[in-house]
Amino acid sequence: TSRNQLIEAGDETVVRALIKLLSHQESRTRWEAALALQKIASPIAAEALMNAMDDEDANVRWVASRALSALGMTGVRTVLSGLINRSQYVSFRASAHHVLRDLQSCTSVVDKVLESLASPEPALTAPCAAYHAMLELDGAE
Repeated sequence: TSRNQLIEAGDETVVRALIKLLSHQESRTRWEAALALQKIASPIAAEALMNAMDDEDANVRWVASRALSALGMTGVRTVLSGLINRSQYVSFRASAHHVLRDLQSCTSVVDKVLESLASPEPALTAPCAAYHAMLELDGAE
């Protein structure tokens, strides 16, 4: 398929083209782009994938979350950064929870963030928890 050919190429030009497709009008195209980016797993796509975690289509959000999970610690940092500014959006919080749960084995700093996402007021508690997790990650390096 065309997607497989793009994945095999997987260079920066392909990644940037796929990033542009994440904002395409057709949700199927956005989904295909996110799926290809998941397979390529390029850190270049992290921010665009984070933006797609709030897509109107749940399937696009799901694949974007999986793609960020494929980025390991880059995915953790990207999602934490996103939670600081986007925790008011229910769909973003749900996607962030999915990514952080997937990557929980990478670092224990996400534990408190996951707790905050499960709290009665996640829109209020998640930004602070994500900020402290980012500080902890920065201190660990």
